[in-house]
Amino acid sequence: MTTPLKVITWVAIRDTCEMTATLHPTEDQIDFLIGPTTDAFEFGFDRPSLRRFIDLAQTSLATLDAGQANSSAQSSVAQS
Repeated sequence: MTTPLKVITWVAIRDTCEMTATLHPTEDQIDFLIGPTTDAFEFGFDRPSLRRFIDLAQTSLATLDAGQANSSAQSSVAQS
């Protein structure tokens, strides 16, 4: 039995950051490398946790996009 993840760190991923993924079909896992391979942050997901992460990412992106739309609308009103 595995225990829940417990890592305490902070990672900022910017637009130009290298990203790669490696599929491990025998382990039913995908590993992601963020940054250059010599100095990368690596994390892996099994199928269920990757689905949960994708759902969270989509919801978060929609919230972020809505916030930018609201900010743009407020800026337009302020400039009128």
